[in-house]
Amino acid sequence: MPKLSDAQKQEIARRVDTGPDPEHDGIVRWRRVDLDETTVGRLLKELGFAQVSARARHPRQDPEAIDVFKKSDTT
Repeated sequence: MPKLSDAQKQEIARRVDTGPDPEHDGIVRWRRVDLDETTVGRLLKELGFAQVSARARHPRQDPEAIDVFKKSDTT
C-alpha cells in the first residue's frame, strides 16, 4: 500500500516545480540530496521529473542587464 496519496504526490510535484524560496530554504534550486536521495528520488522519477535540470537563475537576476550584455557582445 502506498504511503502517499495521489493528492500528496501532486503537492510534492507542485512544490518541486515551484522551486525553493531562497530566503526561507537558503538555496535557489532543489537537488535530490536537498530532499532525500533515495525515497524522494524514486518518487520524482515516478512523477516524471528528470535527474538533470536547467541551470538555476539567481532570484534577483536582472533580465534587462542580460539583454544589454547580449547586445553588446561582439563575438
